Amino acid sequence: MITRSYRVHVRDADKQLHDLTVEIETEEQNSMLDDALEAGQEACKKVAASYTDYGSFDSESAYLDTLDRRAGTYVVEGIAKVGDPLRYSVYGLYSNDGGSWSDCVFGVDYEDAKFDAKWQMAENQGSSVERDGLEDFLDTMDGIEITDCVREPVTKDELADAAKDVVVAFDAKMTIDEALGRLRDMLKELGVSLEIPTVAHAT
Repeated sequence: MITRSYRVHVRDADKQLHDLTVEIETEEQNSMLDDALEAGQEACKKVAASYTDYGSFDSESAYLDTLDRRAGTYVVEGIAKVGDPLRYSVYGLYSNDGGSWSDCVFGVDYEDAKFDAKWQMAENQGSSVERDGLEDFLDTMDGIEITDCVREPVTKDELADAAKDVVVAFDAKMTIDEALGRLRDMLKELGVSLEIPTVAHAT
């Protein structure tokens, strides 16, 4: 068994959104989708515990029953890995020949990005955690196939806009420092080397 951390968004019965980090014990071979139900349930119980005074109960079983009842009224609105998310371009197929979908999503890694894509696609299919429950919603996600997932730190349109800003500023004889800095940052994100090449002089 190993310990994994997940970031979970939970909407409570008063419609307040809670952003929590939970740790669960899981098998090393388990996927994020395998872990999601336990992570979501654990987050809901943590929110319920924040509203429940243990000292006001006569027994631990009564306290736990109340936690379970309250947690059952909460809605999980998102699950992600802990870390800094990156942008990915994804392409997926809806279940039951429902067609295809492509868009940009965010994830800490490829698995996290695919999970986010499946979550969005399940909602597009008409499923929701609030109506169907988290377990059935995750089953809907499991039937969706992600066929392509590519790291995309900068889109073609963003790169074109940055280059255009440099050209426009240059043609207008304005300072190009800010526009050039933005373009330089994008190129670095794409892994483009900006080192000035060394020129060998003939002797």
